[in-house]
Amino acid sequence: MAPHESLPWWQLFSPADLPIAVIVLAIGFHTEAARIGAVLKDRQTRAAFCATLLTTLLIVPLIAISAVWIVPHVPPEGVIGILTVALLPGGPLANILAVAVGANSELNVTLTVAEMILSTALLPLGLVVMPRVLGAEQVIRVPFSEMVHGIALVLGPMLTGVAASSLTRLEGLTAARRRVVKRRIFRLLLLLALLLAIAV
Repeated sequence: MAPHESLPWWQLFSPADLPIAVIVLAIGFHTEAARIGAVLKDRQTRAAFCATLLTTLLIVPLIAISAVWIVPHVPPEGVIGILTVALLPGGPLANILAVAVGANSELNVTLTVAEMILSTALLPLGLVVMPRVLGAEQVIRVPFSEMVHGIALVLGPMLTGVAASSLTRLEGLTAARRRVVKRRIFRLLLLLALLLAIAV
């Protein structure tokens, strides 16, 4: 039996998923929960959110489709591979980099959640419809169990981290000091993820 084949979604998780879960938990905890609601209220941040979402979910797939259409004699597996890469949502790496360089982590977390939810519908549609439009006449098995696994592995720990961040108010500390404490916890969780990756 192939990996993940015919397994219920709750049996898809393994010890190898722990490092990823801890990393995403760290990202969620570092996020200021109170500021997530303000992400779409600010005009510039809202424009950045919409532009990024539009680029990820529409422009990148359109570029991939155009490339497949223009380049001659692309084999069916090539069409499917290119479309899969173009339709997949971004992972937690962008969130880690946002925290590392001091960028707007709340905006990144909001984008990750939105991309994950929207890609749940767009990825199956793209993999079933577009290969046929482009002449790749073969049956596509949309891996719904693996999709649930990937989405749950990112959204579950991330939202848990955000909730823990809102409950851990660190009363008595200034906003600057709170950010320092959260950054230290973030680094400790990344170290834990590294140790888990070595152990499993």
